[in-house]
Amino acid sequence: MKEKEKLIIDVAMKLFAEKGFDATSIQEIVNEAGISKGAFYLYFKSKDALLIEIFKYFYHKRKQKIEEIGKRNLSPREKLTEYLVCNYTEISKYKEFLIMQTREQALPINESLAELIHKMYVETTQFYKLSLMDIYGKQIEPFIGDLIIILHGIFQSYMHWTLFQKKKIDYYKLATFILQRMDDLVKGLLKSGKEAIVPFEELDQGFLHINQLTKKLHKKDLLHQIRKIKKQYSHSSDLYITLDVLEAEISNEKPRIPVIQGMLSNLKDIEDTLPLQRQIKKYFHLKEK
Repeated sequence: MKEKEKLIIDVAMKLFAEKGFDATSIQEIVNEAGISKGAFYLYFKSKDALLIEIFKYFYHKRKQKIEEIGKRNLSPREKLTEYLVCNYTEISKYKEFLIMQTREQALPINESLAELIHKMYVETTQFYKLSLMDIYGKQIEPFIGDLIIILHGIFQSYMHWTLFQKKKIDYYKLATFILQRMDDLVKGLLKSGKEAIVPFEELDQGFLHINQLTKKLHKKDLLHQIRKIKKQYSHSSDLYITLDVLEAEISNEKPRIPVIQGMLSNLKDIEDTLPLQRQIKKYFHLKEK
């Protein structure tokens, strides 16, 4: 990664964390970075493209650290512990940015990102399978699909919890606790005599595939969201009128872009409408400011 590209990513992450994705303009990013807009567009086609590259940057940093763990002389249990600690530690470094992403759901879904998400899922699934089989042996093979789903769910739930904790968290203690709960689950499953719910071969079917992640946004989806928000703000005449005009304009066979842009400017400070604004801009290919 080139030095200027890394500078833009660092500055953007800082501003997104402080102000939010939608509230941060490309102009603010380039001003903070001390570069021109032309220099920005040499590396990133848009603000959405920049956000995707930030997540790719996270992915490669995390993968490098995990590969380093694999080279160490560790027992299977120690390796899984270090894996969990590594993930939680990396997440904690970018807590404010990830909270912004959780709050705004700003991540644009496209084929490139969908492939990355699927790749991360496959890598995580394979690592969990090998780790659990190494720790507990072939006896758990019939339940490996269910155990992976459970471990993934436990990790994700604690990840969301850690994001909003102000106190310092002992990630080794957390990872040890999670593995002890896996011990309990394995013991219980082996004693139960029950059949597995999800065979490993079917595991991927329970997660979003690329074609689902990249499905085209339709006008009816935008109109449905507008009507839903209108119900929430029926008490606010000005906001209701803005949404009403927006709905009517988007319903037209040939929507007038200046009218849509004007209505979006009326909504810019209404946090509940940020995801809707983002989708409308994407649908009509409106440029970031």
